[in-house]
Amino acid sequence: AEFRFEGTRRLYGDRRFEKLAASHVAVLGMGGVGSWAAEALARSGVGALTLVDLDVVCVTNVNRQVLATDASVGASKADTMAARVRDINPLCDVRIVRDFVSEANVEAILGLESNLNRLIDDAGAIDFVVDAIDAEKDKAAVIACCVHHRVPVITVGGAGGVDALGDVVVEDLSKATFNRLCQRVRRLLRRDYAFPRGEERTPREIYGAPGGRDPKKGEGVDAKETKARGKGKKKGKQGKFGVKAVYHRENANFFKPDPGTKGRGGMGCDGVG
Repeated sequence: AEFRFEGTRRLYGDRRFEKLAASHVAVLGMGGVGSWAAEALARSGVGALTLVDLDVVCVTNVNRQVLATDASVGASKADTMAARVRDINPLCDVRIVRDFVSEANVEAILGLESNLNRLIDDAGAIDFVVDAIDAEKDKAAVIACCVHHRVPVITVGGAGGVDALGDVVVEDLSKATFNRLCQRVRRLLRRDYAFPRGEERTPREIYGAPGGRDPKKGEGVDAKETKARGKGKKKGKQGKFGVKAVYHRENANFFKPDPGTKGRGGMGCDGVG
C-alpha cells in the first residue's frame, strides 16, 4: 500500500505530498467535470473527500461521466463515486452529502455553520472546494460563501458539447471571456453579493471575512446590503474576484450542426453536467 502513490510523492516531494494526504477537498457536483475531478484527487493521494450530489446515474451520462457505467445506471452518483474512490485509495476518508447545493444549505454542507445544521465537524474542516455544479445561482452562492469564510474555491465553466477543446483557461473569474456560465455567475456575484466591478482589490481585501468591516465607515458589511454599491460610477478596469475559474472559450467550438438543426451545434452546459 505504501507504494500506491510513490510516483506522486516523487513528483511533488515529501512535503507537498504529505500536505495532499492531510487535505480535505469538497467536490460539488458529480457530473461531467466533478466526477473526473474527484477521480483525479483520489489518484493524487488526497486524504479526505466530501462528494456532494443528489442526482442518480442516467444512461445518457455514459459519454462523459467517469462514474457512469451500465452497472451504475439508477444508482446514486455520490454513492457510486464514493465506492470508486475507496477502491482507488482505501485510506481516503470519503464523506457523502446526498443533496443539491443552494444558497440555503451551502454553509451547512461545507461545515461552515456553528449550529445544529452543521454537517461537518471541526476536525474534518474543508481546505478547498471544487465548484462543479451547473446552475448559475447556486454557483454564485457557493463562491460568495467560500470567499466570505476564506475557504479557497475554484469554479468551473460550462463545456457541454465542445468538440474542439483547445487550451483550458485558468484565470480570475472576473476576467473569464466567451463562456456563458462564467459570465452569468459573474453577473450574479456583482448584483447580489457586492463583488467588485472596478475595484482592484479582491472582496476579501475590501470587506474581510468573516465579519468584515467597511474600511471607510468602520462598520460591519453585509453583502446583500452593499449590492447597490458602485452604481452610477464610471466603469473602469474590472476588479479581481480572487477566485480562479477553469473554463474553455466557447467560441472555439467548430462543430457544424446538420442542416435543419437549431442552435449553434453541440449542447449547452445546462443539463449535461
